Order: sequence, then structure tokens, then C-alpha cells
Amino acid sequence: MDIYFRDITIRYGRHTVLDGFSLHVLDGTITTLLGRNGCGKSSLLNLLFGIAEPAAGLVELGGRPLASFSREARARLLGYLPQSAHLPKTMTVRELVANGRYPYRHGSTPREDERFIAQALEDTDLGSMGERPLGSLSGGERQRARLALILCQSPQVLALDEPTTYLDLAYQLEILDLVQRLKEKRQLTVLMVLHDLNLAARYSDRVCLMADGRNLRTGPVDEVLAPDQIHHALGVVVDRRWDAKAGRPFFLARRMGA
Repeated sequence: MDIYFRDITIRYGRHTVLDGFSLHVLDGTITTLLGRNGCGKSSLLNLLFGIAEPAAGLVELGGRPLASFSREARARLLGYLPQSAHLPKTMTVRELVANGRYPYRHGSTPREDERFIAQALEDTDLGSMGERPLGSLSGGERQRARLALILCQSPQVLALDEPTTYLDLAYQLEILDLVQRLKEKRQLTVLMVLHDLNLAARYSDRVCLMADGRNLRTGPVDEVLAPDQIHHALGVVVDRRWDAKAGRPFFLARRMGA
């Protein structure tokens, strides 16, 4: 399912965060938003869930205005992983994941719910951890549990706001490997926010560079992530190298830009 942000303007008081911003998120891709702090990346995700409202512009989901979907229908189509969330330490992994069936409370049977819960646990490699309390999990395991929760909604779109925050490098790679696998297995569209340029280059199908409240450029990784455009969007000077094995660029930051 594709997403279209058309001429979006978002303001907080007198401060304009996005100004006529447009972006087409293609169906079945991982699209990553890159930009400096405060450029509107999280605000863009928040539009999908009614957490933020545009001062102008339109969001379309699968060719339909987002506003035409009921709250329950939106919860079935969109899975949202915010930067952080309070997880009760005594709640079990399975109890957390079961909450993902809430949007189906009026049309699902207990047997169906059990099937979706089991599948979400399996797809996130948590099948043996269902009865573990959340407080006993590592950071990476907790993040997988949060992903399992939103997978239990059976969404067509995943919106991930800095899914690697607070994780060490091994867990960052584990989580993004998992997102990539889930995208393929479940035929998902993924829109995520990252700050790490090299992780974005490694795991994205497309990237959107954001600057000055606008979409600076969007497209395939090797086309968009050019040093001059990175300098404009992120304010750093980088050397671009090529990883022949991965078929992807990677970057060495040299200094802050002027």
C-alpha cells in the first residue's frame, strides 16, 4: 500500500516545521527519512496516526484520503513503532503482543486471535519467549516484542520512528535485518526515520532527504545519497565509498559543514 503526502504544511504555534512537503512512499518499499533534528521527520509519521494535524495538505493511503478511514480501519492498516514506550515490567511478551488484536475486537474469534499472536511471535523470533516478563528482556528483545505487537494488527504499512534508538550496534543490525525480512515476508510498505547514514544506505530501498521543511530529494539510495546533497540536508561533509559486496555506498564523515 502506497502513501502520498501532498503539499503538507505543519506548524507548531508560529514555527513552521514542514512547508509544502510532498512525498510518495512506494508500495512494498523501505523508505527512510533522513534529516537534521527538528526537520519534521517524526511529525510526518505522526500525521498518519492523528497525533499531528496538517495546517494544509492531504495524506492519501492506497489512493484514498486518510481522513476517509475510520480510526479502527486505520489501526488495521497502519502499525506504528514510536521512539520509546513504557512497557510494564511484569507483563509477559505474549500479553503485550495480544494487545495488537484490539482493532479486531468486534470481528475476530479467540481462535483467530491466537493464530495471529503465534504468527507475530514466530516472525519476530520470540516463539519461545511468550511467557517471559518484559522486564527480563534485553533491549533488542524488547524492541522485537514491540514489533510483534504491531505485527499482530496485520498492518500493510509499518511506520518506525528511530527503531534502533538506545540499541548497541549488534542489536541495531538485528532489528533492521528483521524489518527487511518482515517487509519481504509480509509484503509490507515501511516508512522509517533513521539518523545513521550508513544504516539508511544499507537497509533502505529509497531515501528521502529533508531540509528547510521540504523534500530535498527522494529516490534510490545510490542516486540520492550524494555528498553535496548530504551536506545540504545533514550539515556534514562526507567521503562516499562503495561496498562492492553489498552493492551499496557507505560514508565517512569528515567534519561539520559550513
